Amino acid sequence: MRTFLGIPAEILIRRVLIAGLISAATVYGGAAAGADKEETTLRFSLREGEILEYKSSRRIEMNWHGIQFARVSNIKSELSLDKQLEEGLQRVALKFTERTDRMQRGSGEFEDFDGPVKPEGKTVRVDIYENGKVKDAIGFIIGVKKGDPLKDYVERWFFRLPDGPVTKGSVWTRTIPEDDTEKAADGEQTPENKGETPEGKQADAESGEETESYMRGTINYELEKFEKKDGIMVAVIKYKAELEARQIMDGAVTESDIKSEGEAKVAVDGGYVVESKLSVEMKGDVINIDDFTGKETREAFVQTLYTEIKLEK
Repeated sequence: MRTFLGIPAEILIRRVLIAGLISAATVYGGAAAGADKEETTLRFSLREGEILEYKSSRRIEMNWHGIQFARVSNIKSELSLDKQLEEGLQRVALKFTERTDRMQRGSGEFEDFDGPVKPEGKTVRVDIYENGKVKDAIGFIIGVKKGDPLKDYVERWFFRLPDGPVTKGSVWTRTIPEDDTEKAADGEQTPENKGETPEGKQADAESGEETESYMRGTINYELEKFEKKDGIMVAVIKYKAELEARQIMDGAVTESDIKSEGEAKVAVDGGYVVESKLSVEMKGDVINIDDFTGKETREAFVQTLYTEIKLEK
């Protein structure tokens, strides 16, 4: 198992983003919204020949045994239509053109870091419903297993879009894990469109390892306004979450409280991300149980994560 500074906290944070804060972010679109009170329903749909160029950054900070660590990853990517599979379902090409990783220990300088995940030069084809749900991801990235881990990895470039219309000031709440009544866009209930599988097992997006864990809490959203961002009409969504989580992996248990807030600007015509910002703070304990004595030891940790994605053109 790949861990960050010897503990699986980063894995759990990544599952929070996937299960609750990114894929569950409920925004709306379709036709352009004129007045703020006009209802609109967002739908993901790329046009033939349209190429969206993104720049994303992710910063992870951790205080571990009184020492501050930080890691920064930057990715450049391009998103375009590959083919229309059927009505309401597109296959898009997500091409990774550049990735850099840097790490800082304590008050030292940032140094180049050879990260285990290497997407540069790879293209993943993503089958995505018009509601923003990723159905499948096809391709190969070094450090990411195929199947659900690859789907989890690419989901940060998309937003899950609900079925109903909204206006300025609309608010809604999601509960994590989502209940058994939620259906996939094709009407079939599947483990990957819920906060957890029925057995509570989840796969890490990069290592692909299964973990027994739970995540529960609420996420509150508000459509603050419609505005133009670089000439594109967008819906500005703000959201906050309070979650508690527990994860078991390799004999260690991570228990934590998680608070996060973010803002997403989603194109009203096209349902794609124009800009998104997310901050997550996780505070908790890593609990180790000695195999021979059964003695339990706890080590506190604090980890924060900042993610930003911007449409360059």
